[in-house]
Amino acid sequence: MIRRKTVLILGAGASWHLGYPTGEELVRGIIRTIENSVVDHPQIPRLQQRLNEFAMMESFADMLDSHAAKNIDLFLNSSPEFSEIGRILIINELLKREKLTRSGALQLRSRNIYNWYGILKEALMTDLSAPDDFLKNQLSIITFNYDISLDYFLNKTLRETSFIKGVVDEYLNKLEIIHIYGKIDNPYDDYGRYGKQSTTGNDTMSYYQARKLKDGIHVIGEQKQNELQEDSAVLRAKELIKDAERAFIFGYGFDKNNSRLIRLNSLNDLDKEVYCTNYGDSQTVETEIKKLCSIKLFSTKPPIITAKGVYEALSEANFNLES
Repeated sequence: MIRRKTVLILGAGASWHLGYPTGEELVRGIIRTIENSVVDHPQIPRLQQRLNEFAMMESFADMLDSHAAKNIDLFLNSSPEFSEIGRILIINELLKREKLTRSGALQLRSRNIYNWYGILKEALMTDLSAPDDFLKNQLSIITFNYDISLDYFLNKTLRETSFIKGVVDEYLNKLEIIHIYGKIDNPYDDYGRYGKQSTTGNDTMSYYQARKLKDGIHVIGEQKQNELQEDSAVLRAKELIKDAERAFIFGYGFDKNNSRLIRLNSLNDLDKEVYCTNYGDSQTVETEIKKLCSIKLFSTKPPIITAKGVYEALSEANFNLES
C-alpha cells in the first residue's frame, strides 16, 4: 500500500517502454509520416489538399528538418502558425503507437523491456487486509504526456482484480491523474484501435481521429503563461506537489518552463523525499535536479537520483513505492 502522500511526476521517458516516442523520436516520426503520406498513402494527401492542410504539412516538415528541431513543443511555441496542424500530427503519431497484445495488455517496445506500471499496481495492492484498505492508498499522478497508457492500465487491471471489486469504482473516481497539457481523450475501449500499421486504411483512420481530438491538447506556449498559471489542472498539480511527502520523477527532461509552471521547486523542502530517474546520466538533468533541490542536497534527505530506467529503479530497495 502507498500510505504516505506520494506524487508521480512523469515526462516522455515514462512511456518510452511502450513504444511512445521521446521528443526527438516524435519529431522524426512526424517528418516521416508527412513524407510517407505523399508516396505511400495517396488518399491522405487528397484529404489534406481538400482541407487545405497538405501544403502546410509539407512546409511544417521542411522547417522541422531544416531547423534540426529536437522538441516539437518548443518548435511550435516559436512557430505558432503551425499550432493546429502540429497538434493533429502529434496525436496522429501517438495513436499509431497505441498497441495492445492479443490479451489486451499494453504491448512493450521489445520483449527485453519490462513494464513499470505493474510495479505501481503491486504497490497499491500490497498489505491489504480488507478491500476497504485499498481506499487508503495516497497516490496522485502529474504527467506532461498526452498518452493515456497509464490511465488505461490502471483502469483495466484494477477493475479485473476481484479482491477490490466492491471499492474499485470509488478509488478510480478519486484517483487524480493530471495531464498538464491535455490528453488524447479517447474512451478506454478505443485504446489501441488506431495502432495497427499493417494497412493504409489504419493510417488514414488515425489521422481522421487525430483531427477530432486535436482540441484536447495544447503545447508549451500555446496559452499565455498567465492563463496557464490559472488553469485548474496546473493549480491542482501545484497543490499536490506542495502537499506530497514523497515525489517520484520519472522520464522528465526538466524543461525550465514546465518546472516553473507546476512550481517544482516546492520539492526543495527538508521533509520531502525526492526520487528521480536520469536515464542515460544526462548532465543537464542532474544539474537541474540539484538546482531545484539545492537545500536538500545538504540535508539528511537529499534527492535520490539514478541513471537507470524506471523499471530498474523501482526494482531497487531505495526506490520503493510502498510506504
